[in-house]
Order: sequence, then C-alpha cells, then structure tokens
Amino acid sequence: MSASELFPILIASFLFDIIPQVCCRYFVVEFCPNDLFTNTKADLGPCGKIHDENLKRMYQEDSDTYKKSLYQDDFLKFCQRMLAELQSKIKRAKERLLLTQQNEERMLNAGGTGVTGGQNVEADEKVRKEKVEFTN
Repeated sequence: MSASELFPILIASFLFDIIPQVCCRYFVVEFCPNDLFTNTKADLGPCGKIHDENLKRMYQEDSDTYKKSLYQDDFLKFCQRMLAELQSKIKRAKERLLLTQQNEERMLNAGGTGVTGGQNVEADEKVRKEKVEFTN
C-alpha cells in the first residue's frame, strides 16, 4: 500500500481525535452556533475553532456511527440548552413589558402624568390604547 493510499485511512482513524482539539465539533456535525444570531444580544462571538469543510466531509463519510452519534447528541444538547435560554430571556422580557404597561396604565387611570409627562393628554391616551391593543 502506497503512502497516498494510506494517508486517507490514517486521517479517518484519527478523525475523532482531531476534531475536538482543532476543529469545531458543532460545525462538523451540522453548523457552528457561533455563526447564528450575529450582531444581536444572543451573539456568542467568534468561534475559536477551525471550520474546515474537508474535515466535515470526512466526518460525514465516516462509518463509525457510535462516535458520530456522540457528537450529534452533544450538538443537540447544546442547541436545546441555547433554545431554553433564549426562551427564558423572551419570557422575562415579555413579563417586564407587561409590568411596564400595567404601571403606565395605572398612572394614567390615577390622573398621573403618563408617558408624555401630562403635557399632552391626547398622546397619553393614544399610547395607552396602543399598548392595550398590543397585549391583546
């Protein structure tokens, strides 16, 4: 067997040893989560690992289904954890919004100054109606 024939076999045998140290294991499974949500509050920042299409192709062509399933399970757990965190953030933001709307409504109903500082009663009433429509 020549060196050119042996090289792909050696690379494939060390593939699962190479990936966690050098290459982004999420990228080889499907995609890198660091590439998602860029320029948002949920931005994870740049990935510190290599995104190599050749390693990804070799991973997908590899026949070791047990090791592949471990990587896939890890990827799914990470995605589920991210989803749960983002859903929690969304829930908290909606609760804060509702609380703010209720406080504004209480101020308006009690004759307070409301959003515009009491200078424009019509604008305060319009904002209050928009908020009520938004929550329905």
